[in-house]
Amino acid sequence: MSQNIQKEKTKQRWEAWIRNSIKSLLEDDTICITKADKGNSVVIMDRNKYMEKMSSMIVTGPYTILNHDPTPLYAKLVAEKCHKLTELKLLPEHLLEKTPRSPIIYGAPKVHKKDIPLRPVVDYRNSPTYKLSKYLANILTKVASKHEFSIKNSTEFVEELKKTRSRPGDKKVSFDVTSLFTMVPIPETLEYIKQRLEEYPDLKKLTSLPINDIMSLLELCTTSSYFQFQNQYYKQNYGTAMGSPLSPIIAEFFLQKLELTKIKNNRFIYFWRRYVDDVLCIARGRNQDKILRDINSFHPSIQFTVEEEIDGKIPQQQKR
Repeated sequence: MSQNIQKEKTKQRWEAWIRNSIKSLLEDDTICITKADKGNSVVIMDRNKYMEKMSSMIVTGPYTILNHDPTPLYAKLVAEKCHKLTELKLLPEHLLEKTPRSPIIYGAPKVHKKDIPLRPVVDYRNSPTYKLSKYLANILTKVASKHEFSIKNSTEFVEELKKTRSRPGDKKVSFDVTSLFTMVPIPETLEYIKQRLEEYPDLKKLTSLPINDIMSLLELCTTSSYFQFQNQYYKQNYGTAMGSPLSPIIAEFFLQKLELTKIKNNRFIYFWRRYVDDVLCIARGRNQDKILRDINSFHPSIQFTVEEEIDGKIPQQQKR
């Protein structure tokens, strides 16, 4: 019994130490605590260094300074469109934020890369278009499902790979898109989304919205890309922002169009499977450079990098 009491006291001391340590870190104005870009780890950075990197990232990024907070304007535009469609019973009633706020940008440290650069992530929660974007993303995700080249997780990838038999001379390569979300061409992708909606046989089971209204709402959400940083507001000039509910599915549609155009009938490609923007390809012979040139010619905004297998394995990539 005394041993159990001692263990309980030790546990309490550790818990008290952890609470005090966390409190001390949270009260320290000289550091910044944030989530890493990959995995579930937490990163503690010098606050001045973090702010320097954030400022540099914004200055060099696809952003324009705004002289005012556009939140009231976007909230009004969203409300006008949603009220009209709600009255017609084409939209549910819960898609408006009661007290909308500006999206806020932060940087997720890429701890696996040299000098630990930051990935821009925008917190869209409670922004004027957040709930509407989630509603539209849910529709589009179902329309984009069952694409022959995209996989949902690593388990599905392994199962697909087991079914594939490589032949002598086949080469494994990994393709990776550079800055997909911020570079995806919105006008061309929206045109393709409209085409896919028109071709989708069960759209009425997903939503009562006519296609033209879906496209109008998508255009509103994708042109409302802005954020706040240190009391200054910025507009994103092109692409989408990581953190928007629509960004992953818009990028997915663009890559599906690329694959159906450049990959489906490519006689050099034996196996092509993609998880988000990472691709494993098995190519016949040494044609990876030719494939790279071909897919990079699809659109000037989107460029892939390639990494070849070494001793039958793909090296650990240094992600964006």
